[in-house]
Amino acid sequence: MMIALNVDDPAGAERFVSEIGEQFKLQRTLAPPDTSMLMVSIIGPLSAGRFAEYWRALTQRDDVIRAYMTLMTVAEVIQGTPSGQQLSKASLRSSGQAQVNRPWWKFW
Repeated sequence: MMIALNVDDPAGAERFVSEIGEQFKLQRTLAPPDTSMLMVSIIGPLSAGRFAEYWRALTQRDDVIRAYMTLMTVAEVIQGTPSGQQLSKASLRSSGQAQVNRPWWKFW
């Protein structure tokens, strides 16, 4: 899955990441069951590290996002410029987060 974001207001980023989480749940639910990669790209002043902090906090609060994240073999965020220069990069997976190799429908 690819999520591309333009972030103009880093002050409202935590709320914005929650909205992105809702979209992620919808898109991941509609995606093929074996979807296992998530790449978020950001253009704007919000660093990849800060986005990842907000995302990991959201993952801890949201059972559905947490379940989907355990299916991800790759989950990263990259902050870049409009011309394509990479400014920062971070993992969206929590350290120590369990990864499972089973179909999503066997979680419940």
